[in-house]
Amino acid sequence: TSHFSRLVLMFVRNCTRLAERKFRSSRLRNVDKALFGITDAAAERVKDLLAKKKEPPTGIRVGVKKMGCSGMTYELDYVFGDGDKGDTTVQDKGVKLFIAPDAEFHVTGTTMDFLSNKISEKFVFYNPNVSAECGCGESFTTDPRAKPGFTSAPEEEEATG
Repeated sequence: TSHFSRLVLMFVRNCTRLAERKFRSSRLRNVDKALFGITDAAAERVKDLLAKKKEPPTGIRVGVKKMGCSGMTYELDYVFGDGDKGDTTVQDKGVKLFIAPDAEFHVTGTTMDFLSNKISEKFVFYNPNVSAECGCGESFTTDPRAKPGFTSAPEEEEATG
């Protein structure tokens, strides 16, 4: 692609991130401070996806896998039955979430949201343990020295910055 196309793509990604930050503060207020939370929008989208399957899944598994510039990316899979041995089960807003054992350290305190606009629909993760992200926002790194846990949404003035 041309240099101009890459600049336009970077601009669109940055605008999308800014818009996501503006909504984060108000959307996270109704999320329990737990191992893993889910917003109302994400819960509705997950319920829609589960209902469309021929054999309805029990819930979704949240995991991480090594990938991308920064090291890890989130991985979502359908779960049928009781999940895998070692999964931690979280029930939130009528959705059953199975947290993979190797992901717990990396996702403790994370809130999953679902954002939709004219050009994209996606799940986004607000993770207080992230110490670095790649430029495109698809992968992240957690700091093993950091204490995992929930952090509140940014203050209003920061979110609108």
